[in-house]
Amino acid sequence: MSTALVKLVQDDAGKVTGLIAQDVNDEHYIKINASKGVIITAGGYATNTKMMQALQPQTLAMKVNFRIGSVCDGSGIKA
Repeated sequence: MSTALVKLVQDDAGKVTGLIAQDVNDEHYIKINASKGVIITAGGYATNTKMMQALQPQTLAMKVNFRIGSVCDGSGIKA
């Protein structure tokens, strides 16, 4: 199953207690509740041109914008 992070779920104190994700194949939403914690392993932002321009313009200037096979769009960092 491939999912995309939609939103982190927080309690009233701001503690992250889970997340909402969307299945990229059939687009249904999934809510995951966590009792001990949430670990996000979302990769970087190499396919997000706006983030690359803002955070690493020198790298963007040196590389070809090659997106095939990569899903590192910065959504995990933004969350």
